[in-house]
Amino acid sequence: MVSSDDIARLNARIDEIKDYLTRIEERIDTTHTDMGNVRENMATRDDIDRIRFAMATSKDVDRLWKLNWVYLGTTLALLGALVVYFLTKN
Repeated sequence: MVSSDDIARLNARIDEIKDYLTRIEERIDTTHTDMGNVRENMATRDDIDRIRFAMATSKDVDRLWKLNWVYLGTTLALLGALVVYFLTKN
């Protein structure tokens, strides 16, 4: 048997779900509007070319990595020499 309390709770729950769906629809509308604004404000081809020009080329990156390996190798060699020095100091 279904009591009037059960029906009232179901109706309240249905109203909560309707409110929740309304909030979701509003979020979807907001997201759609924001996406339209993003499309309008997207960079042009000239902007992208300027960014590419300012970015490091792959040759520059390769040089930096080689320099990084030189620094790393030097640091490890000095650390090894220091360890050998302390071990043979006695």
